[in-house]
Amino acid sequence: MNSVSSWMFILSTVLYFFLKYRRNKAIYSKIKDGKPITSYDLYDSLIYVYFLIYFLTINSLSYSENLLTLLTTCKDNDMNYVTVIYACFCGWVLIFLVMVGVIFLTSGPKINIVAGFSDIFGYYGVSTEMNNLFSKILYATSNLKTRIKNENSNALETAAETIMKTANSYDLFINKITPFNFSDWWEKLKPLKREEAEQYKENLFYQVLLRHNIGECFWYIYTGIFVCSFISYLVLKSDCVSSMKELGEQMMDVPTPNSGGPNTSIKDYGAL
Repeated sequence: MNSVSSWMFILSTVLYFFLKYRRNKAIYSKIKDGKPITSYDLYDSLIYVYFLIYFLTINSLSYSENLLTLLTTCKDNDMNYVTVIYACFCGWVLIFLVMVGVIFLTSGPKINIVAGFSDIFGYYGVSTEMNNLFSKILYATSNLKTRIKNENSNALETAAETIMKTANSYDLFINKITPFNFSDWWEKLKPLKREEAEQYKENLFYQVLLRHNIGECFWYIYTGIFVCSFISYLVLKSDCVSSMKELGEQMMDVPTPNSGGPNTSIKDYGAL
């Protein structure tokens, strides 16, 4: 974790997700029309370009640092370049890209692996703002009790039950709403919403989207740090195979045997 490539990977990942989040805001129009959001909607052609640049950047940084390390350890080794290419391929292609694919394919309304980090780190990133928005969108608990009593609505009572249990805290909602089920949740909360709730819908969706992106970002960081360590391990454990030049220099260093045979020192101590 002390390597330069590891820290540069983290910075590159944060920058990539910052750009991705800004681009993701463009999909709000689908939410506004009530259309369901899928993981494919969070990626368009420009985000794929961002990812390609990001992936090539972290590969180049990792390759350069590990090659420099191997050149320092194994000078004039013809296999240095091949060894580092092999290590980077195993790490960034066979591990990192596969994990990215798993995250992409398991992000949706039914299964959402990103929730593993978005429920923790994403929650703390958006909890303050989302609680503030919920207080403007939904009626307070005291008002809900009055509305239930006056209107005697089963739908209203069912919708209010969850909020009543939270004792005026909206924290439980933060980790339940995702970009993929936002439209459904918005409709379910309809009996509980204030008249002016619609003007806060866009900001609420952006917070939900931010929470999701923070969770996905930490999945990338977690996987990438492991990959950096794995590549370093492969590089450092590789043997320094001697090149033809090194073998030639070693042969030049072999002492020439004495034609008269080995030098021995025999002392004559005379007859015993």
